[in-house]
Amino acid sequence: DYKDGENVLVAPKAETYGSDIEFEDGDEEADDLDIKNLSTKAWLVKLPTFLAKKWSEIEQEDVDLGCVRIHDPGKIELILSDNKIYADMPREYDLEITNTDVKDSYSFFLKRDENGMETGPVAMQATVHHNCHIKPYASDEYRQKVRQRTIEAAQPKRTVRVMNPDQNRGAYVPPGLQVSPADNFGKLVQKKPKIPMEQKTTRMPENELIDLLFQAFEEYAYWTLRGLKDYVKQPESYLKEILTRIAILDKRGPYNNCYHLKSEYKRENEPTNDSIAPNGLEPPNAQQALEDENDVLQIQALGAGNELDAGVHPAFNGLAALPFYDEIDPTTVDVLLVSHFHLDHAASLPYFMEKTGFRGRVFMTHPTKAIYKWLLTDFIRVSNVGADENIYTEQDLLHSYEKIEAVDYHQEMEVEGIKFTSYNAGHVLGAAMFLIEIAGVKILYTGDYSREDDRHLMAAEPPKIQPDVLITESTYGVQSHQPRLEKEARFTSLVHDIVQRGGRCLMPVFALGRAQELLLILDEYWEAHPELESVPIYYASSLAKKCMAVYQTYINMMNAKIRKQFAISNPFVFKHISNLKNMDNFDDVGPCVMMASPGMLQSGLSRELFERWAPDKRNGLVITGYCVDGTLARHAMTEPAEITSISGAKIPRRLSVEYISFSAHVDYTQNSQFIDEVNAPNIVLVHGESNAMGRLKSTLETKFKDRGQKVQVFSPKNCEFVRLKFRGEKLAKLPMTFYVGIEKELELLEAFKNVTGCTIGSLAAKYPQEDQLLSGILVSKDFQFNIMDARELKEFSGISTSAISQKQTIYYRASFSLLKFHLEQMFVNLDETKDENGAPTLKILDSIKVKHVNENQILLEWQGNSMNDIIADAVLAVILNIESSPASVKVTKSPTHSHRHHQEDIRSATINFLKKQFGEVFEDPESEDEIVVKVDEHTATVNIQTLEINTQHEPLRKRLVDVIERVARTLRPLDFEILSKMKVSP
Repeated sequence: DYKDGENVLVAPKAETYGSDIEFEDGDEEADDLDIKNLSTKAWLVKLPTFLAKKWSEIEQEDVDLGCVRIHDPGKIELILSDNKIYADMPREYDLEITNTDVKDSYSFFLKRDENGMETGPVAMQATVHHNCHIKPYASDEYRQKVRQRTIEAAQPKRTVRVMNPDQNRGAYVPPGLQVSPADNFGKLVQKKPKIPMEQKTTRMPENELIDLLFQAFEEYAYWTLRGLKDYVKQPESYLKEILTRIAILDKRGPYNNCYHLKSEYKRENEPTNDSIAPNGLEPPNAQQALEDENDVLQIQALGAGNELDAGVHPAFNGLAALPFYDEIDPTTVDVLLVSHFHLDHAASLPYFMEKTGFRGRVFMTHPTKAIYKWLLTDFIRVSNVGADENIYTEQDLLHSYEKIEAVDYHQEMEVEGIKFTSYNAGHVLGAAMFLIEIAGVKILYTGDYSREDDRHLMAAEPPKIQPDVLITESTYGVQSHQPRLEKEARFTSLVHDIVQRGGRCLMPVFALGRAQELLLILDEYWEAHPELESVPIYYASSLAKKCMAVYQTYINMMNAKIRKQFAISNPFVFKHISNLKNMDNFDDVGPCVMMASPGMLQSGLSRELFERWAPDKRNGLVITGYCVDGTLARHAMTEPAEITSISGAKIPRRLSVEYISFSAHVDYTQNSQFIDEVNAPNIVLVHGESNAMGRLKSTLETKFKDRGQKVQVFSPKNCEFVRLKFRGEKLAKLPMTFYVGIEKELELLEAFKNVTGCTIGSLAAKYPQEDQLLSGILVSKDFQFNIMDARELKEFSGISTSAISQKQTIYYRASFSLLKFHLEQMFVNLDETKDENGAPTLKILDSIKVKHVNENQILLEWQGNSMNDIIADAVLAVILNIESSPASVKVTKSPTHSHRHHQEDIRSATINFLKKQFGEVFEDPESEDEIVVKVDEHTATVNIQTLEINTQHEPLRKRLVDVIERVARTLRPLDFEILSKMKVSP
């Protein structure tokens, strides 16, 4: 830490940092970071551009840059040395500490040779403890330089260049001129010159291009691709590649086909939406500009398959599998609704709840919450990533589980003005679709849903209320499923054929969901075919036994068939199916049927068995559910000749591959019927591949057009917005007190206290008449409006009221009577009193108090509001003009300012002035007219009368000359003799 006095700043010697090892080869692997100077403390100082540039130009070492002085109390200065490099620059600066509690900031050092090659490892220079900035003292010299720079900067930089008249002449052919189209006219017309090959293939470094793009978006908020291409002069393919990382392409709206920066890269003072780049689009028209943003509903899909839950993408691992959470601010999310427990809908929930700023509430049904904990525990265990790459831990999962709130079907909830009700979706046990109401707009989100009764689940139930917006899945696009009975017959036939030829039948499934349906089918089929009794069926899942208890607990949420069977015996206690906890208990001999998770063959037991059984042609793979593009299961459906194992080895694929959809998703027929039944005017398609969603959108639009129905269909890509305008009538409620008065309300409450079934307001209140002017405070809460008196804010809205007390002190040297005279000219009658301290006080319009607190100060006090602030501004204007007003001269007989600069005042002021500058200053005991200034081991004497300086230290002498000159100008501005005859002794 710095102490009182001088500390000289010296450019550091490069060799004092880091290791002494010299690198013989520039490509050699770098050494470890040298942290031996970790305990060294440093101040990080923000320099003016001109000073930073000057210091960066210094190539020598051990250069005296200047010194830092710390004075009492708390005044810090930077004084530059007398080096000639500082010519025409300010020498004195005020150093201000802006942050004394800096965390995790360090200074590093790297030495390079003349060729720019690194000659040593990166070394830690110091640990930053304070953040500071400096600014020059506002001397006359510095003001003049700033004024000159401003004048130079204001000079226009554009120039007019006279072009050669032979250049750019138009392709004009005079009438009657005969030319050959193939020869002369082709020569006459100027063509765009071809771009040289070396220019076509030149690409600037990636970091430079990103910086240039950021610069472009600081100038304009929206850019077309053509405009950006002209701006950066880079190949289009390369430009697009970089743009996808930092910008978003708008596909709809007034800025269609324009790029704008992603939210995480925007600055606070970014260009507004009407800032359009050259070659861009026009801003929204006046009607669009007047639209209220509160009337617009925005729907944004964040990924993991274009859905709105908090899942992961099955084809990716780690952070890459997460939805695009960086597109939103988690702190603004009030409610998160999870439709069911599948990984692509719930597996990123612990991350969002524990690793982001989300502080809202999370809701799901009771079965979903019960299975969520076990399923995600297994997901963490079998994830094909290292422990360091997991997006959350089991501890995060447990913390998130404790915060989740469970709801029942048809239970209406309200959070922050958002109402929602869950309905049975039929997809898996506990799956829900949510009817959400926000500011009167009703949105139905289906999640994954099924419209077909199966062996244990009911079909999805639509709400009886017509929603304004339907957000529905589009997993199968325009495909249609095979009838259930035909599907089951084909499935059992495929399994029978595989085991009959001596093979092993592998069925990758999710641990819960369709697996239970397939188990019921196989158990029933094995019961009907005794010849298969010797062929074992395995359900390989560590979760099976735990989660089966959940299925038995919530049997009442299943269909009537399974409930009826449960009254006799538990349908989920299977006769022919064994639970396989791990491969240690599996005797892989002879034919068998194996159901193993996960369903996409990305990792886990299903992947292990697939790699083991793939080379044997007797074996078979039966895929029973939907497979996401990019997964091994989707790749296996193409029947490749070989597959790649987790270890990277190539494995021949000889087993048969069959696909039969038992996926509990709606097909086109079921989805279309549900859409017709719901009859929503706006449909948003999610949870599907781009091509399937596009075909479904076109089919639905054609159907509605043929019917003459006005229905909007949207299929947004990830992170795109769907903007829907709902402009309803806004009504503001008036509490009864507002228009009948508090006393009247109390009378009415007393009169009707024994009356039941009545509304006081409708019986007793006198409603406002048409065109009657109402004055009050409009309060918006939970999408409702209320107009109320300020006195009722606390009672009706819970809002506390407060008042702002304003005070303004003004330097004032004239008499108080003169002040009163001028204020009376403006405000006529003034109330003159005295405050509790006896200070004369004027009260203006019962709102502003003007106090004469001491000889040279006037104090204004008032309660802040729009009217009082205006009056206070007028009073302030009057006070500031009193001393320069001609009327003041007329009504006063003596000067209002007395000059009392006698010798004792000058002596005291000079000593104080020097103490502020040098700290250690004391009077010379041998001479009353001299004082002693001491800096470190150097001393100097200053004569108060003649201002002569005596010292043997030249730098101190020069410094004192500058200071004494300022003392003379300040304390003796008219003493020309002193100013002209100042002597300096060596």
